[in-house]
Amino acid sequence: MEKSILTLERGTCCTSWNFSGHRMAAGLADGSVVVYDSTDPASSLLASSSRFKAVESSVSKIVWIPPEYGDAVACLGADGSLSLCEEFIAKAGDEPHWKICYRFNTKKSRILDLQFGDNRSHLKLVAAYSDGQIRIFQQVDSLELDKWQLQ
Repeated sequence: MEKSILTLERGTCCTSWNFSGHRMAAGLADGSVVVYDSTDPASSLLASSSRFKAVESSVSKIVWIPPEYGDAVACLGADGSLSLCEEFIAKAGDEPHWKICYRFNTKKSRILDLQFGDNRSHLKLVAAYSDGQIRIFQQVDSLELDKWQLQ
């Protein structure tokens, strides 16, 4: 027998589970992302915990970063834009919020696809561009998601 764990919002274009399978992000047509969390470890039910604007166009793909780098998602827009969004807590006792911590430059050509890789010391992001190029970006500091360099 089928059991529904969640009803997605109208305008949902894509979804992505995190590595542990306890969180899911859904990209919407308005450029927003909704994060759903497991409400009870013994249950598979999910509830919306956050909503934030990630890109200006509709979200076409979401990829969670590997868990050792925190809670963050890369959000690819239908216009080829790419934002890296990170969950943070401003101060102890506050509710977690999401912020855009980095926007990748897509002025010359659109990003079509992406994937993360790990080389033990730094996070890498591989992006396929509409000009036929593959570009590899490496995180400059393993503790900060807002600094990336082209390899």
